[in-house]
Amino acid sequence: MVARRLALVLLAASLAGCVPSTPPTASSPAALPLGIVLMHGKKGPPRYLDDTKAAFEAHGYLVVTPEMCWSDKRQYDRLYPDCLTEIDAAVADLRQRGARSIVVVGHSLGGSAAIAYGATHDGVAGVIGFAAADAFFGPPSQLPDIARAQYLVDEGKGDGPADFDDIRPSGRTSMRTTAAHFLSFVAPPAEQRTPAYAARLHVPLLLIAGRQDSATMQYEARIYDRVPNNARNRYVEVNADHNGILTAGMKPALEWLASLESGS
Repeated sequence: MVARRLALVLLAASLAGCVPSTPPTASSPAALPLGIVLMHGKKGPPRYLDDTKAAFEAHGYLVVTPEMCWSDKRQYDRLYPDCLTEIDAAVADLRQRGARSIVVVGHSLGGSAAIAYGATHDGVAGVIGFAAADAFFGPPSQLPDIARAQYLVDEGKGDGPADFDDIRPSGRTSMRTTAAHFLSFVAPPAEQRTPAYAARLHVPLLLIAGRQDSATMQYEARIYDRVPNNARNRYVEVNADHNGILTAGMKPALEWLASLESGS
């Protein structure tokens, strides 16, 4: 019996010697990775971002891809400023999963929403826009539907569903929504347009533009011109069209995130 007890004591001492003297804490990078809210573009379902999400996750980032109110399923089902508040739930989810800091990322209209959110909310470490483009720079062909929507609102009929001509970089599309919701996306007050939101950013911004996406690239240049000076701001052009930018822009996005984390 004495020999058995002695063996157990020796085994316990041996195991104790294997325990790290400084175990991981909640503040270690491994325990608290960076979290990314990744938002889709107009009429796109979140699933088209699956490869982009996987690329970020392969580098250890936590990623959520919420379905925003400009998806094909939802079609502007809320006013644009109210849509932005939905990002709060995605941020809270990442925090609950252990994210130590949050970067808001988006493609096309999702990129503009990321900029707007970063400009109006605290607790964001940075913003990335892939071909950031809002609905506010449409062609003259959109003006008749904007006028019709305004007429419905003025007549007190702005809350009923109707079909409106809308645009996206790949061509014209339609939205079945209310006149009030439609106007909040395509004809908002000047202070709710992306260049104005960019002027209010207080966190670093990475804008990735596609050389084969000329209309959006020109708009991104206007956005970047309004961003306050920050040593970590970056504007990068890649050889891609509006959708190909997600693949072509991944390398500069990952490099920028790494520099943001390291503080370099």
